[in-house]
Amino acid sequence: MMELQNLYPNFKSSIFHEMVHSTGHKDRLDREGVTGKISFGSQNYSKEELIAELGASMLCGVTGIENQTIDNSASYIQIQSFSSISTEQSVCTEL
Repeated sequence: MMELQNLYPNFKSSIFHEMVHSTGHKDRLDREGVTGKISFGSQNYSKEELIAELGASMLCGVTGIENQTIDNSASYIQIQSFSSISTEQSVCTEL
């Protein structure tokens, strides 16, 4: 059984992910992936998930837990970046 202390980094990473989503609120950055109508797997959904996970990864680095969360973050980023964003479109320039 995994010790409780080993769960904290992944819990923190999840909290950071959700915190970054909150920055897309209409009174903050007004991101379409948060404020607009989106569906699971759509381009806007994938872009918003990339934004949230990249932000969470950066916050994990700032707090010094990136070594414990990097594999999960990298896997999630890879899945979202290829799920429905066309290869002809530069995602980084739109984020």
